[in-house]
Amino acid sequence: MELDEYHALPDGMDKDQVEKIINVFIDEFCADDFLIAVEKLEILSDLQWHCYELPEKEMQQIMTKWLNDNWIENQSFLVLVLKVSHSFGLGKNIYEKALGKYTGSDKENYLKDLVNSKGDYIDPYWSLKKTD
Repeated sequence: MELDEYHALPDGMDKDQVEKIINVFIDEFCADDFLIAVEKLEILSDLQWHCYELPEKEMQQIMTKWLNDNWIENQSFLVLVLKVSHSFGLGKNIYEKALGKYTGSDKENYLKDLVNSKGDYIDPYWSLKKTD
């Protein structure tokens, strides 16, 4: 899929539809187009978050593997890792790894996501839940 096709994806996709597009992304990924891949992942992260439902564990594992396999030490990539980890409800370990190296001005906001996520995974919807 071309980048303009990602931009044209409709809002309100369900998690199965997003999963299909992620599989296309993984199958088509080429390191030569890394900046385009980053932009595609940003779009997919936004679509996933707006499903208001976590993806299947297998999809979370695929996303974690992709991030680890393509890890680079720069702030833009760390922001991508934090965003993808948040939107897909990935494990806290990859989120903490990125947060520990992140030096940007949004560190406090990212830390809130970590602190407010119970268990071993980031909860992308913690702020939407009612508190007692």
